[in-house]
Amino acid sequence: TGETDELIKAIAKLNPDSLDVDKLLTYANALKSKKEFEKAEGIYKRAYDKAPMRCDIPYAYGTLYMSLKKYREAADMFKKKIACDTSAGYQYASNLNAAMSLMQIKEFKEARDHTKKAIDARPGDVKAWQTLAQCYGLMEQVSDAITTYKKVIELATEANNNGDEGKYNSTLREAYYYIGVQTLRDAIAEKDADKRKAKYGAVIEYLTKALQYDPKDCDILYYLGVSYQNANNKEKAKSSYNKFLSSCPKDKRVPEVEKNLKSLGN
Repeated sequence: TGETDELIKAIAKLNPDSLDVDKLLTYANALKSKKEFEKAEGIYKRAYDKAPMRCDIPYAYGTLYMSLKKYREAADMFKKKIACDTSAGYQYASNLNAAMSLMQIKEFKEARDHTKKAIDARPGDVKAWQTLAQCYGLMEQVSDAITTYKKVIELATEANNNGDEGKYNSTLREAYYYIGVQTLRDAIAEKDADKRKAKYGAVIEYLTKALQYDPKDCDILYYLGVSYQNANNKEKAKSSYNKFLSSCPKDKRVPEVEKNLKSLGN
């Protein structure tokens, strides 16, 4: 940190027009590491304008744009990196960062395509599959999102069991929760009693698994209560609702849950 500060001070004294591209990149990277993003942006621009064909500039420039929340510019830089660097590592990282940037500006179809390319470069990557599932969810392609989240569960569970214990707990919570809530919507709409019962069973299984990663999660506890109540499991419904009230006393759904508990005889 001290060395970086001294480097920034030394280069800041120089006329930026006199700096070559390598020195500009050194300066920009140092500024970015200190979170001086606005200053870094100007220096990256100087470097890029001097050497627009250099392949080592777009990725760093793109990640800076992400930090500045300039997602269109970020995506454009990552596309330039994709075009000039065919290495698997940068194809993965550039496509994934392009996808996440495009999702921020609601360009979901293009984001989906970049995410698939990231997966092609690194087929077992949990983050890439999770991003694809999120993209499908935002596109309201529920079936595709569920299928992809099941792949996320497979990969994340394997990773947690093979040396990355706990690393993907929040990812697993997200995947189980999404599938559970979407299946709950199907169960509520289902007319056939046997199919409805089976779907509620699946909902409860997924939400229970989500809950193990965050036992006081208000949304999970609420939907578990609803699911148990609709499945006519009164004791489990009351247990989930009471845990909800204990964990989430200021939640806007408290009056509804209290009413549900009353109807269940609590």
